[in-house]
Amino acid sequence: MRYVTADQVRRAGGIRMRAREAGGPALHPGGQHGSCAIACGNRRYLGTFVIHRWTKGIMHATSIRHATQRTPASGIAQSRGAGEPTGGGRVSHRLLRLEIPVFPERGMFRVHDAGVDPDAPGGPLPPVGALVSLNREQLWVGSLQEHVEVKLVLEEWQGAPTACGDGWDEEAKGKLYLRGLLSIDMGSAGRAVGGLRLVGGTGDYCVRVYARNREQVVQLYRELFDRYGDPLGDEFQRARKDLESLEQYLIQLWRLS
Repeated sequence: MRYVTADQVRRAGGIRMRAREAGGPALHPGGQHGSCAIACGNRRYLGTFVIHRWTKGIMHATSIRHATQRTPASGIAQSRGAGEPTGGGRVSHRLLRLEIPVFPERGMFRVHDAGVDPDAPGGPLPPVGALVSLNREQLWVGSLQEHVEVKLVLEEWQGAPTACGDGWDEEAKGKLYLRGLLSIDMGSAGRAVGGLRLVGGTGDYCVRVYARNREQVVQLYRELFDRYGDPLGDEFQRARKDLESLEQYLIQLWRLS
């Protein structure tokens, strides 16, 4: 088992691990699979990654497959091997679950097919005030602020999951065409995820987006100015950090038959 830090993951175009820091036997490029766990503070992303190439001692792997949750409290990168019981019965299989911090640069983050340039002409309109804006290959998720990191949970399902509107403030639905690889872009802040391989492969996907605490975080951030004044001061910055992950998003997607 190999561990890498969050900094080696969150800002990279895909999953990267430095060989000299990883320890254990070397892995080689060429589409091979290697088990590895990614350390993110007290969280662990555990799964199988497809290794594509090495560049200056860095392993580039852009696929997470059959990830399992090692620490139930964190809910990171897990999948179920059977249908999950909820209340009245069993629901569709969940194939993948990934929980990551995302920075809403320009008040949004962008979920898209990995082969698409989100900055190229023809993208969706910015979701100003709205929860989502989308076209055939891109889903832009809107935040009401651009100062505080948010939490995103991404799930791939075998079929339509049971709706989970309770506990969420807002909901939106749509459809995306994906070629089996998905990226999450944060603009100038880089990519949160690059080339995540979907079990469903190429095709049309239904997408549900849930959000909570969007307005609350905006209000709490404004109150920091009244309380601390200087936004560059240590007290202000500590209080701002306490707001991280309070604003939350859940994206569920599944391949259409």
